[in-house]
Amino acid sequence: MRPTRRVVFFLALVLAGHPPMLQAFPTQDQEKGAISGRVMLEGKPAAGVIVAATPQPSDRTKIVEQMLKPPTPARATTDSDGRYTIENLPFGKYRVGVSSKVLIDANAGEAGLEINVTDNTTVEKVDFSLQRSGVITGRITDSEGRPVIGEQITLKSTAAKGTAAAAALDRMQAVFSAGSDRMFYTDDRGVYRIFGVRPGSYIVSAGRSEDSMYDVFLRRPRRARTFYPGVSDEAAARPVDVAAGAEVSGIDIKLGIADKGFVVSGRVIDAEARTPIADAVVAYTKAAAPKPGDKDDNEDDDELDFSFAGSVTTTNARGEFRFESVPPGNYKAEANSIGTITGTSDYYADPLNFQVQYANVDKLEIKIHRGASISGVVVVENADRPDALEDLVGFMLYGSVTDAQTNASSQAMARVSSDLTFRMSGLKPGKVKIGAVSYGQQKFAVLRVERNGSAVPDGIELQGNEQITGVRVILTPANCVIRGHVTVQGVIQRDSTITVFAASRASFSFATATVDSKGDFVLENLAPGTYEVTAQVGGLAGPPGSSVHQTVTVGTGATVDIALVLDLKAKGKDN
Repeated sequence: MRPTRRVVFFLALVLAGHPPMLQAFPTQDQEKGAISGRVMLEGKPAAGVIVAATPQPSDRTKIVEQMLKPPTPARATTDSDGRYTIENLPFGKYRVGVSSKVLIDANAGEAGLEINVTDNTTVEKVDFSLQRSGVITGRITDSEGRPVIGEQITLKSTAAKGTAAAAALDRMQAVFSAGSDRMFYTDDRGVYRIFGVRPGSYIVSAGRSEDSMYDVFLRRPRRARTFYPGVSDEAAARPVDVAAGAEVSGIDIKLGIADKGFVVSGRVIDAEARTPIADAVVAYTKAAAPKPGDKDDNEDDDELDFSFAGSVTTTNARGEFRFESVPPGNYKAEANSIGTITGTSDYYADPLNFQVQYANVDKLEIKIHRGASISGVVVVENADRPDALEDLVGFMLYGSVTDAQTNASSQAMARVSSDLTFRMSGLKPGKVKIGAVSYGQQKFAVLRVERNGSAVPDGIELQGNEQITGVRVILTPANCVIRGHVTVQGVIQRDSTITVFAASRASFSFATATVDSKGDFVLENLAPGTYEVTAQVGGLAGPPGSSVHQTVTVGTGATVDIALVLDLKAKGKDN
């Protein structure tokens, strides 16, 4: 799978509408209990404080679903004596904590307490001792003293790793830096203000993340990680001490450039009108060196080296972009909108290969085109639940476009609306096959795609800027299973893995699994149909001759057992 496709799948899961949840607890004809306790603030009763009890999934497989769509907590407010009671709680496990961004639990931490409600009585003395949190604020500027907008700030507790203080900070940053709050990012003045900080000592830093994939989405030139008061070595950083209820200001950091290199600049323009495109997202990544005899540097057949994440920025009102400190090498630049992932972008861009040698690179031009679109309706066949259609609201469809001349592929997404319609836009010319990103309570796969009443099993041919309507995507519950056993004949390298893939010949339904130590595997969430099942040493990039294939047909709701023999005899030295 190409790296760009991996990014699409990742973002699709992050940006997709929340999938429906299995209720953690039944709601009909069941007995209920309660949780009560007292909340104290710095030794005195705390009135008007909200205490929340959040259901916890009893099935570990539902943890991801709960992350995507958190359940609604039950709440109660403390009285003048600091006492509260949360009533009518169905039996089950709850995470109980104080709901406040400025008051912190001195004992349990931000995660709260885990409480089991198991009978009709009240679980008593679930008490909380609170203290006021602190604030850290400052300003981030670049090497020339200009404010840096949207820069992420990182706090690191000086407390030993694994202590309650360090764990509480990790949880707070995981929640807020995920995008639900802006306080870990600088504003238009380069100013940040982080509140809700537990009293203690912290190392404050800004600049490049240690996660190269995250750097891609910073939408800015890479800058060196810089620690307060302006040093690159964490050991030389000055700790910032925060007291309860206190605000520590003036924690300013001047960022430097990440690495010595060259400036790459250019602009993004409309290919037809040659007008500048403002606010386009421009990214560059490292690419393979040009192949001898290549006539078109912009063909999309150069594999990207995604171990080098490059950087991302946005164009200004004149369509201009600029990257600093780009080391010598071969690169590929692309431009688009994040709306491509959710089906709200009408454009696509030609990728642009460029080379950095011993000087700055300027006057690059990335051309964008108005793309084709496909719109239509989603229906479900063979539904095993009467309310299956409700699961489709916010569901994501996936379009893979193949260029007939270069065999290059590109991707786009579309979200299913409340009326079960969809629109997939910004598509390149070529042949598109539509699949489903299956997640949530009810799994779906594409059974077939119809255009104007006729099935199009080989995909839909797209011309430039063509707007196609009247498409029906017929989904079916992905309730089929292929399981089996792989027998290895010959020598396999120690610690090697065997991966099994199943891909439908008629739809976009597919699944992967890793063979366990006993040689067994299970491929789940498949649509009915015929599949080519492949067992491969080392995954898709395994050595030549290290795979075996078998064709399997599976019916609706069925489980099929198969046996695969992977013959590695006379190939032991290669594997």
